[in-house]
Amino acid sequence: MYLTRWLGGTADFSGVYNNGSVYTYTFGPVVSTHKDNFSPFAHALFGGFRASSGGLSDSGMAMMFGGGVDFGTKKWAFRAVQFDWLVLRDNGVTSKNNMRVNTGVMYRF
Repeated sequence: MYLTRWLGGTADFSGVYNNGSVYTYTFGPVVSTHKDNFSPFAHALFGGFRASSGGLSDSGMAMMFGGGVDFGTKKWAFRAVQFDWLVLRDNGVTSKNNMRVNTGVMYRF
């Protein structure tokens, strides 16, 4: 949701399943230019994560920094690419070597 033509807020909920699962839920500001049907953007998102594997689970803080490019109308868009650097922190341990790449179809509120 955009508050001005270039500044808005976004939420990201995701799950990864590989020898266990990791769920992230993050929120934060997004900056974008909207030129015709082309919208490059950047965001800084903050929230949490929950991980589980083999009956053990853990949770902590999550941060995502990144951006990408959307093509489409005001309501519907194709996310050509989104790159995020994901930082997970729990119990004094920080995991900073996490890259996430996405693509897909979006409906904007």
